[in-house]
Amino acid sequence: MARSATPQQAPAKHSNGNGHAANGHGNGAKGSGYHQLQAGEKRTWKGLSIERRYTRAGTDPYDTVEWETREAVITNEHGKSVFEQKGLDFPKAWSQLATQVTASKYFRGHL
Repeated sequence: MARSATPQQAPAKHSNGNGHAANGHGNGAKGSGYHQLQAGEKRTWKGLSIERRYTRAGTDPYDTVEWETREAVITNEHGKSVFEQKGLDFPKAWSQLATQVTASKYFRGHL
């Protein structure tokens, strides 16, 4: 199907009832578009609502994890270090292998 030479007009933005665009991003103004419903409060917008499951309001999820400082060192078959990163904070429950894989994947060249 051939395109028209006349540009199409963008569809009008719809509000989600919170003063933000329906996608939650708004028009560049500060705010996430997220509103946690209080007990008994009804939503005033159409669309998807997601209930809080594994976190508590007012508590930073990172504060609920026990952290420790580690090193990640990966060596080749000859014992030569091919990756090394010191002073990394990782969850205490993670294995050393998980630390090394994550550090080599996500921290390479960033520090």
